[in-house]
Amino acid sequence: MNKSLALHSTARRYCLQQFAFWCERYSEIVRKEGDRQLDGYHYTAEALATFPRYNVLKAIRVEIERIDPAGLGDLETTRALLILAGEIAEDDFTRPIDEIAQRAMIEEREAFCRYIREFTVANLNEVETLPFRRVLTGIESNALWSRLRGKWQIPDHYWYPLADCTLPDVAAFKARAFEKAMPYQRLQEMLAARGIERVWELREYGRSTSRMYRCSSRFITGLKATGLPATWTGSFTHPMRVPLPLPAGSWRV
Repeated sequence: MNKSLALHSTARRYCLQQFAFWCERYSEIVRKEGDRQLDGYHYTAEALATFPRYNVLKAIRVEIERIDPAGLGDLETTRALLILAGEIAEDDFTRPIDEIAQRAMIEEREAFCRYIREFTVANLNEVETLPFRRVLTGIESNALWSRLRGKWQIPDHYWYPLADCTLPDVAAFKARAFEKAMPYQRLQEMLAARGIERVWELREYGRSTSRMYRCSSRFITGLKATGLPATWTGSFTHPMRVPLPLPAGSWRV
């Protein structure tokens, strides 16, 4: 693994680990009923100083994963790009509620940028790569959605079984039942046997964070992946329903 990719993996791992840390901290606050004020509605100062941290860390990770690892420059160019991601990453959950939340997010941004800035070349030699995962650009996501709509009769907001579809080879399953019958390892093996190396996750919600994975990635769990070679595709409309277009019989599962 080259040094630029190692630093990219380091940044992703930092966000994942710190996200998990602050989620657990907030869970502890909730378990102790310390997240809400006496009115039962407003957050306590402790809560406001905690949950915005994992929100901004998630936004930073998504921004990092928008960077195509194959296009990384030299080490210092990559370092500057990652620091910029830490400074500018935003989403719907990084809008500060008040000064406490804003300060918490600023602190997490500064901590991330400092970590990346000070991460040494010697440390990069010990970095283990993470499974491939890249957030698609808006143009890529829109292009894939356009292909799906045309092929599987998907309107703007809903699709089968929440919208009519005249195609004869579309089935819908309960997500949990499908996941139980088709463990992700088996799904990976089936796709690999067809020569499919990468899959897309296209979301009904949060379309700006659609993702690409390698089929061997352990990030692919159950139905988190949508394969889009013309032969096979699945998508997510509802937590309990997974519409799955089924081409020729050999692809039926």
